[in-house]
Amino acid sequence: MSSSYSSRRRRIAALLATAFCSAIAAVTLAASPAQAATCDSPDSNLRVTHLRQCDGNFGYRYYASNVHHDGTYWRCDWIAYQVTIATGNEYRDTSHDQWGVVCGMATRNSIVSRAQSEYANRANRTDGVINGCNYYSWAMRGISTSSCGHSGTWGRDAWCADFAKYVWSQSGASVTYLNGLAGSFYTRGVNTGTWHTRTSGYTPRPGDAVIFDWDYPYSPTDWTNEGNNLNPVNHVGLVISYSSGTLTTIEGNSGNGGLNTVTRSSAGSNGNILGYIAPM
Repeated sequence: MSSSYSSRRRRIAALLATAFCSAIAAVTLAASPAQAATCDSPDSNLRVTHLRQCDGNFGYRYYASNVHHDGTYWRCDWIAYQVTIATGNEYRDTSHDQWGVVCGMATRNSIVSRAQSEYANRANRTDGVINGCNYYSWAMRGISTSSCGHSGTWGRDAWCADFAKYVWSQSGASVTYLNGLAGSFYTRGVNTGTWHTRTSGYTPRPGDAVIFDWDYPYSPTDWTNEGNNLNPVNHVGLVISYSSGTLTTIEGNSGNGGLNTVTRSSAGSNGNILGYIAPM
């Protein structure tokens, strides 16, 4: 085999590796294995999670197995394979295997990071006054209102659910059952087994959605005193942190009608809080 032919093969392999790495950049996680696992399907025995990195001619592909609940968290074993970029072949790399990994950490971290990023960029996403003009209703439901401007990419509507759904969707969480109503998060929680009432003893975790009812009796299904509301669930936000009863959230269409960070003390006894929906 000539040296020029070998050199040409090496160049082609390098170009393929570069193209492949660029193609997966959107799903690449530069996190530790314990943070990157997404074994969030309790009924899944084995599934692809992420291509994590490109290193020369190799990328890592991870599979979740032995998905189980330890009484507090869903956990899985994380089986690592190296992928030969040029050929697509895989082989087991046991040095990167992980055992008993807490599931879904990457998704939760991504939700918090995305919500905080949207909050930092809120002047370019919402008008900050109570007329409902926002980016998220257009992005999630195609609502465009000419008076909102922004070249038809903003709409006017109640948009707390649109914001929460947008952040979840951009972070890899399932948005099945979700629509423009805060109550759809309750529906999603009930149908996926991820619904936790405030009084259940569940500890809210970063990335959870939290739903509210402003009208007594506080219930996700009771229409008493709801008037013209479209659903007994009146509002939804995203959990950023929870510690010693203090809940910090980022919420759309809140306060002055904008995107706000809200801190509530004694959240465990706050009757307006109906409960929490986990993203996985």
